[in-house]
Amino acid sequence: MDNAKIIIAKTEDFVKQSLANHDGSHDTQHIWRVRQTALDLAREEGADLFVVELAALLHDIGDYKYNPGGDQVALVSDYLKRVGVDAKVIDQVTSIIDHMGFKSSLEKKSPPPATPEFACVQDADRLDAIGAIGIARCIAYGGSRKGAIYVPGASANAGRKLTAKEYGSTSSDAVTHFYDKLLKVRDRMGTVSGTREASHRHDVMINFLRDLGKE
Repeated sequence: MDNAKIIIAKTEDFVKQSLANHDGSHDTQHIWRVRQTALDLAREEGADLFVVELAALLHDIGDYKYNPGGDQVALVSDYLKRVGVDAKVIDQVTSIIDHMGFKSSLEKKSPPPATPEFACVQDADRLDAIGAIGIARCIAYGGSRKGAIYVPGASANAGRKLTAKEYGSTSSDAVTHFYDKLLKVRDRMGTVSGTREASHRHDVMINFLRDLGKE
């Protein structure tokens, strides 16, 4: 087994341990799906597979939703140093993770990396936020926070422009989160294949909301 495969195997174990107490919306199954999609996109885009796989595996380590006030980049960087990852790769992976979240896109940060690796990992994570699996994850996360599934009239401000501070604090129910984030994802993709798949998954969510409204 070459060194890259050893590092990936160690990282899989690290992720399993780190996310053991996460709810089903951000568990290891989410990580495995994002990894597979990111690698599929990376092969089409000619991206560095090792960088993409590491970033996909580690993108929820220290996530602010589960580790308030923590330093996600420091946690990931420290781990990668421990397992002997090259400094250049560490910089690439942590830069991807630091910029890829939807909340990050609302903050006044430095521009995200203009690399195929970033686009592949971000698109993979965003694809898992929409469509049928995205609907399930949205409701699972809301339930884990004891939130309502649907409150009539709660999404009256649909389409409003949110700040990073407002994001995540204004969705009174799961359905409002569709308007705050999920229905905006399709138009924020960075790869051709990701954009195509996002269009299909967007339609799945539109049909779900239409059916929910009828019920």
